[in-house]
Amino acid sequence: MDADLIIFGDSHAIACAEGARQHGLNPAFFYASGLAWHGPRFRFHRRHGLTSPRPKLLGRIQNLHEQLGTDDIFSTGLPIIASIGYHLGQIAKPLSWNNHAPCSGDLEAGGLFLSDDFLTEYVMNFRKKHIEILVALSRRASVIVVTPPPFQAPDMFWRVREIITRELEVNGVNVFKAERIAENQESGYLDDLAEADGVHGNAKYGEVLINCLIKDNALDVVGSQK
Repeated sequence: MDADLIIFGDSHAIACAEGARQHGLNPAFFYASGLAWHGPRFRFHRRHGLTSPRPKLLGRIQNLHEQLGTDDIFSTGLPIIASIGYHLGQIAKPLSWNNHAPCSGDLEAGGLFLSDDFLTEYVMNFRKKHIEILVALSRRASVIVVTPPPFQAPDMFWRVREIITRELEVNGVNVFKAERIAENQESGYLDDLAEADGVHGNAKYGEVLINCLIKDNALDVVGSQK
């Protein structure tokens, strides 16, 4: 079956792909761990879109090419959903080890206040390359970057996420903020849409996410059955 769209990224991309299938769509799909993306162990390639110096990760990209029937993802004209650039556990979690906080009101005893300027510099030190990849991809294809699920998390995670989103949008990258999903759900949506770890969305989450994209006309696909 020919692919209707391309989905790739970290483990959050799994729910996106399952949600697409629930809508009768066939995604060309691959994912790698947040740690692999954090590296970063992927690079932009002018023809292939992505490449990697790591044989295992390069193999996953080549598998994507096999699914598409071409090694040039830009020639397909398919929309791309990308779950990359955030990987908050790799950069936000370490800041909490010594009670760092993004605003003075959240300081615990012995905690350290981080100014927005400092926090932005810290985040961009780790995410500049990711943003450059997404900017380059967006110039060649229809790309939607999906933020991590809007489940409960420490304040630091939310602030780091806001900074990354801001930098992506300032650079012209199309970002779908997953809070849109919460706006369309009844109370208790966390129980329905979250995996047991409370971090990842489940198949139902992915289905609702894809539905939001289709309703917003943000995802130009054919073949949807819902």
